[in-house]
Amino acid sequence: MNLELAAARDQALTVRCPYRRCLADIGQPCRRTDGHEFVSLPAHPARLTAAGVELTPTTPDELADQPQRTWSPTDAIRDQR
Repeated sequence: MNLELAAARDQALTVRCPYRRCLADIGQPCRRTDGHEFVSLPAHPARLTAAGVELTPTTPDELADQPQRTWSPTDAIRDQR
């Protein structure tokens, strides 16, 4: 888990998880449906939202939802190929 996710997890632990299959108390980590703690995710998305956590987008789907970037000179070079 990187520093951003570790900080998100710490912030998420300050609120109770509202996800109906988890309902972890304050200070307790979220658990998967099989009872194991989350390893690669900081918490359930509902808990992150309740704690006010905003993560930087990292997957192509998340990045696609971001505003379009502006034109740059490298675009012109790429377009000439």
